[in-house]
Amino acid sequence: RKAIMKQIRVQTLDVLSRADQAGLKMEVPEGRKVATKEVIDMHAQASKEKIFSEMREAAALVEVKEAEEEEERIRIQERNNYLRSADAACKFQRGFRKWRGKRDLRKRIYMCFEKRFLGGKRGFGFEYLDKRTGLFQAHKPLLLGRFDLVMPDVWYAVPDAEDIPYYYNPSTGNMQWSKPRGTILCEVCKKDFV
Repeated sequence: RKAIMKQIRVQTLDVLSRADQAGLKMEVPEGRKVATKEVIDMHAQASKEKIFSEMREAAALVEVKEAEEEEERIRIQERNNYLRSADAACKFQRGFRKWRGKRDLRKRIYMCFEKRFLGGKRGFGFEYLDKRTGLFQAHKPLLLGRFDLVMPDVWYAVPDAEDIPYYYNPSTGNMQWSKPRGTILCEVCKKDFV
C-alpha cells in the first residue's frame, strides 16, 4: 500500500507537469485523481498481463501433460496389443500341441488295439483286443475319447433267435437276409452253421 501511495505521488507530479506542458490548468487534487486512475490502470494492466502470462504457462503445462498422457495411453495400448497377440499366439500353440498330442496318442492306440465284432453265439457287439497283451476288453480304450477304432469292411453271417442266418456288416451297419455279392464265408462261419 505504501508503494502504491508513493507511486500515486510520483504520478501526480508527472500528470501536473504534462498538464502544464499542454497548457492546461490543473489543481493538485484533480491531478491526484488522474494519477490515481492511471496508477490503478497500470496495476490492472500489469496484473492482467501477469494473469495472462500465468494462464499461458498453465495452458502450456496442461498441453505438455496431455501430450505425455496421450503418449502413455498409446504406449499402454501398444503394449496391451502386443500382450494380446502374444497371448493369442501362446493359446494357439497350446491348442495345436494339445491337438497334435491327442492325434499321436490315437495313432498309438490304433496300433495297439484291434476292434472285433462279436457275432453269432457269443453275443452281438464289439470287443477290443490289446495286441500287446492278447487280452480282450468290452469297452473301447478311454483315451480315444469320441473317436473309435475302424472296423474292416467285412460281412458276417449272424444267426437270429431261430438260428436263421442273416448277414451283417458292422463297419457300415448294413444287414440283409441274402448273401452279399462277392462274399465268401470263412471256415469259422461255415462250421457255426453246419
